[in-house]
Amino acid sequence: MSYNGVINSKYIKRRKDMLVAQFNGQLIQANEIRLERKDKHEKRRYVWPQCQEPVMFKHGHSRIAHFSHFSVSKCPFNENESQVHLEGKIRFKKEFLSMGHEAVLEHSFTQIGQRADVYIPDSQTVVEYQCSPISFSEIKRRTRGYLSVAKRVFWILGARYNTGIYHRDTVARFSRYHQQLGFYFVCYSDKDQYFRLHYQLKEVAGKIIGETQNFLNLKTLLRFVRTSQYSSKKYQVGQNATRRLLLHQLKMIQQSNLNRNRTYLESVTDCYSFRKLFIGCPMICHGNRGSGLPIFNKSVLCWRIWVILRLFDSNRALLSDEFLKGIFNISYEQFGLAFAQIVDNEPFFKAEWRRLIIQLHDQGYIRHTVSGIQILKQPVWFSNYDEKRWHIMTTTQFL
Repeated sequence: MSYNGVINSKYIKRRKDMLVAQFNGQLIQANEIRLERKDKHEKRRYVWPQCQEPVMFKHGHSRIAHFSHFSVSKCPFNENESQVHLEGKIRFKKEFLSMGHEAVLEHSFTQIGQRADVYIPDSQTVVEYQCSPISFSEIKRRTRGYLSVAKRVFWILGARYNTGIYHRDTVARFSRYHQQLGFYFVCYSDKDQYFRLHYQLKEVAGKIIGETQNFLNLKTLLRFVRTSQYSSKKYQVGQNATRRLLLHQLKMIQQSNLNRNRTYLESVTDCYSFRKLFIGCPMICHGNRGSGLPIFNKSVLCWRIWVILRLFDSNRALLSDEFLKGIFNISYEQFGLAFAQIVDNEPFFKAEWRRLIIQLHDQGYIRHTVSGIQILKQPVWFSNYDEKRWHIMTTTQFL
C-alpha cells in the first residue's frame, strides 16, 4: 500500500466536535444514536459531561454523527477536530474492544485538564491520535500530564507523518524505543485503513532513515512490537551505499558552506577556532559507516567532530577519566536531542560515546590505561573538499 501524504481539503476543515455527550444523566455515543427527525433532537438537551454545557447533535452525508459546542463556549476541553480525527478515534476504540479491552472515547482527566482520544482503563493506557501539527513543548506537556494519571501514552500519527521522510523534530516528538526495533513510531492511514510501523530509525551520513511495515489492525502490530526478534545485523548499509551517502553528505556540506547557510555554522566556527577545516574532518568522524542513533540535535558528525577536536587538542598524551567524563557531559548538554516520549536519553548517548572510544582504540589512535586513555597518534585532517572527496571515491577501506 502507498499513500502520497496529500490531505484533501475537506479533511482539514476545523470544527468543535466530540463523539460523546450526556442525555438524561446517561452517557451516549453520537454514532449510536438512532437517526430521527431533526426537530426531535433539537428539543433534547444534550450536554457535555466535563463542562455541563449544552451541545448540539449533528449528522449528515459527508460527516459522521457527532456533537458540537455552540459558537459561544468557555469549555476548557473544547478542541477543534477534523472528520479524519473523529473517524480514527472510533476505529481505535473498536480495535481495542476486539482485543477484549474496555475502551472509553474522549475520556477527560479533569485533574490535569486534558481529554484523551481513547482511554484503556484496564491497562491505564492513553491513546492519542495526532493528525495536525503540534509543537514539541505541547506534546511533551500532554505526555507528561497523561503519565501523571496513567501508566503509558501511545501516540498514533496521521497521514502527514506517514511519508517515510523522517525529520529530526518528528523523531524528537513522537519516537519511542524498543530493544529489538530501535527508535520507532506508529502511523494510521485513514485512506487505506492500515497501520504502519516506522522503526529502526537511524542517522546515516546526516540523513535519518528507517524501515516500515504495514498491519491491517492494531492487534497484529502490537503483537509484532511485543514479540519481535528483529536483529539489527540485518539492517546495515553496504560499503558502496555508504560511499554514495558520504559523498552526498560531503556535497551538501560544501554547498551549505558556500551558501553560508546556518546548518553547520556552529561546527564550522568551532573547527576554525582549532585551525581546522570542518569539511576536512578525519574519516573517524564518519565512523561506523557514517551511521548512529538519531539522538543528536544537529548530527552525529557534528558531535564526533566536536569530541575529536577536544580529545586530540595540543600534544597532551594522557587523558584522565575525569577529563573524559567532563568532555562527555559537556557534549551531552550541547548535542543531546530532547525527546517527548523518552524520559532519559542519556543511556543512548553513552552508547554512542562508547562506540566512538572503541573505534578510536581499534584504529590505533588511543589505548586504555588504568586511569584514562593514552593518545598514540593524531587523526589526519584533509586540506580541502576535493582531497577528501577523492579519498572516499578511491580508497577501498575509507572508514
